[in-house]
Amino acid sequence: MSSAENSAVEWGQTLADFTSPGLLIPSLQGRDAATAIQELSAGLQREGLVTDLLQFYHSVLNREYLCHTVADPGWAMPHSKARGLSRPAFALGRWAPPKSWLKSEQAVSLVFLFALPDTDARGYLKLISGVARLSKQPELVKQLLAPGNATHMFEVLSRVRLAARVALVRTRAPDSHDQTEYSVPAKVVRDLEGVHFQGLFGGPGGRHYGRDRRVAAGDGVCDRFGSKT
Repeated sequence: MSSAENSAVEWGQTLADFTSPGLLIPSLQGRDAATAIQELSAGLQREGLVTDLLQFYHSVLNREYLCHTVADPGWAMPHSKARGLSRPAFALGRWAPPKSWLKSEQAVSLVFLFALPDTDARGYLKLISGVARLSKQPELVKQLLAPGNATHMFEVLSRVRLAARVALVRTRAPDSHDQTEYSVPAKVVRDLEGVHFQGLFGGPGGRHYGRDRRVAAGDGVCDRFGSKT
């Protein structure tokens, strides 16, 4: 390695620290991806997290058309940058019964809409690892999908603990002039292992996150959320 840069992020301890009851919609009124994203984007604007609603909405939707972000549990996780944010935040809506999502073959029951700072792959990775941890806790998933109001949803999310500290090591291989990698800590690997997030950690085909602890910049983290975008 010709260079290395250590950096870390330390924020809230649960998924609830990145949202609020005002961002949780127990029953989405939108009947497709576009209207669901519009509904959740409006919530982010009401809470003061998104200032340019139209720009944010179109950015999210364009990403989904290029490569949808439906994960194995039947969850969609659209995302885009939002100017002025200091850390990631998300809105969440439920569909009952599940509905189709663009070109995905899997019906969607939960829609997580992430608003991201201009440059923060680390924070987003931490948040996604928390969502992955939630997906592996059937009792919490059952409670989240059960009828209930926004306060109930918020309480369920408050029970999903995140790693208190996530540190990544940014490296550049000596034989590569334009490829940057991030070495992912073991605690995050354990959360993501065996979970397929299409469009989040890879190209159009997605990435099945296994025991490989490196995420290349060109494979989605840096070029979506770092300085290259």
